[in-house]
Amino acid sequence: MIFISGVSMPKAIKLNPFISGMKCPRCNLFYPLDLYKIRCSKCESFLEIVYDYDRAKRRVSKWKLLRRLGIWKYKELLPYPLAKDLISLGEGSTPLISTRRLVPGVRLLLKNEAANPTGSFLDRGSCLIISLLNGIHRKLVCAVNANLAVSLAAYCAKVGMKLSFFCPPDIDRGEFYQAIALGAEVHVVRSQKEAYERSSSLRNGYYYVDSANPFLLEGEKTTAFELAEQLSWKWPTWIVVPVGTGGHITMIWKAVKELSVIRIVRSKPPRLVGVQPKSYSPLVDLFDGSYNRDYYGTIARDLVFVDPPKLFEAYRAIKESKGIAVRVDDKEIIKALKDLASKEGILAEPAAASTIAAIRKLREEGIIEKGDTVAAIITGSGLKNPDIIKSLIESKRRERTLTKTKIFILKAIRKLGGRGYGYEIKKILESEYSLGISLPTIYHHLKELEQMGFLRRLNIVDKRIVNYELTTEALQFLKKNA
Repeated sequence: MIFISGVSMPKAIKLNPFISGMKCPRCNLFYPLDLYKIRCSKCESFLEIVYDYDRAKRRVSKWKLLRRLGIWKYKELLPYPLAKDLISLGEGSTPLISTRRLVPGVRLLLKNEAANPTGSFLDRGSCLIISLLNGIHRKLVCAVNANLAVSLAAYCAKVGMKLSFFCPPDIDRGEFYQAIALGAEVHVVRSQKEAYERSSSLRNGYYYVDSANPFLLEGEKTTAFELAEQLSWKWPTWIVVPVGTGGHITMIWKAVKELSVIRIVRSKPPRLVGVQPKSYSPLVDLFDGSYNRDYYGTIARDLVFVDPPKLFEAYRAIKESKGIAVRVDDKEIIKALKDLASKEGILAEPAAASTIAAIRKLREEGIIEKGDTVAAIITGSGLKNPDIIKSLIESKRRERTLTKTKIFILKAIRKLGGRGYGYEIKKILESEYSLGISLPTIYHHLKELEQMGFLRRLNIVDKRIVNYELTTEALQFLKKNA
């Protein structure tokens, strides 16, 4: 039973009877199940849901699972409500595609999570948490993570719930419009910090959902449940996962351990690979003892989270699996993006394509050996970001025509000493060039200029505000067109 204490009338909902409660992954303190108690009182870590595995394994069998569909086929190991209709938009049951064209010498398997309803693995978690909240809350709020907002908005629309989303102005244009089309109220604020502050301060019946919510995360572990089932209840040698918040890879390892405990899978467990962009890699920093203070931009922006909430758990999962964390640069990611599209027919988001770049690197280094079976989790669709698709079509990014507005933006940054952020640029455009452009539009131009090679992200000012710097190409262009 789960106790609901954050609504006007105290309620109790009957959930999966195999749930034991919640536990802190760091200090191992145990808590009763509570939809509103998601952090440890002692260390502030996000809690994890634990089950009575002895009872669960008596009810779960391979043959029973074969007769079910979607993520709810694994309901004995999910916090599902007993007395409610389980919501679904057709999430889960995503294809596992075998290929030898992308990385010669290994058996490569592409777990294509782009086939989920909104093109993201996050649909698994959104499906679960909206099923829980339906009938308790009518309003949700989330911040910063546009992929999560789009996913939650779709499931909120299904049941008539309202979603408010707070985001910084450099949100991807495709995800911005998708969230609005699905009925979300989108609030563009100055920075990530303000987005978190505004969203977490909402009351009056709002339930705050972020990417580390333990109920949301439980749905994400079904990626691994499906992978094992598709391989006849065996594990591959490696599972390669993009890492942003650290939640997905943590839950994949939780699924590996759970299937072992209930004796559904008895093969050797996989080794995990966590992949991050070279420009921002706090997980890899933990492994090699370095610390990169400056974020200078990456095409895989979905993997950039300041203070990732599940970083420690992701690190521990990789260590326990005898795995590795690896950095890849944008050039390697773009090559993987193009190859996934042209050789396998998969339009992946940059974060998802980073897995292929990492596998190639590890194969060249001999860490992934010839004959290994490697599963790459293709976490999301490139169709979410039309700017990325456009850049793939363009064979030479620097040959794209610069509009007058973009030229003025480059000149404004030059007036700021060669680097600046949105509000500074906006003021120069208004005062020097009499251009009244909204902040979201300015950030859209900045992103395109970055893709063209005229700007790079230097760092995050005050940990939240993105700072752009002119590249050598931009300086040369401005010199020619003074």
